[in-house]
Amino acid sequence: MEGVVVVDGPIAHVGLPATPIRLEVREGRVVRIEGDEKGARQLRDIVESVKDADNFAEIGIGLNPQCRRNGKFEEEKKRLGNVHVAVGRNTGGYGGTIACMVHLDMVIYEATIKTDKDVLLEDGKVCV
Repeated sequence: MEGVVVVDGPIAHVGLPATPIRLEVREGRVVRIEGDEKGARQLRDIVESVKDADNFAEIGIGLNPQCRRNGKFEEEKKRLGNVHVAVGRNTGGYGGTIACMVHLDMVIYEATIKTDKDVLLEDGKVCV
């Protein structure tokens, strides 16, 4: 994974940020977390203090139109048009090899996802 992720929805163990948090990812690792408010600081503290918490572990596209926007990441991550990403552990059902002590899901509202070849989701609308 390479790129920039802008999180504007709820984050596991952090809550709903007051302003979007920007994560820069290089070679599958979060190398920078930007944001001036409490949520960004909390996320930075976790990523900097827990071994392998900087691992970009997961990305998922929400497809359920019945899920509500309610500030709870467990429901919102499944909502149609939302995306969730996670940092930290990717072992078990994720198929990875990083057995980190944390797995932090983060929701992105009305997201856009582009690969090198395709646009999968644009402004929360499925394109494929």
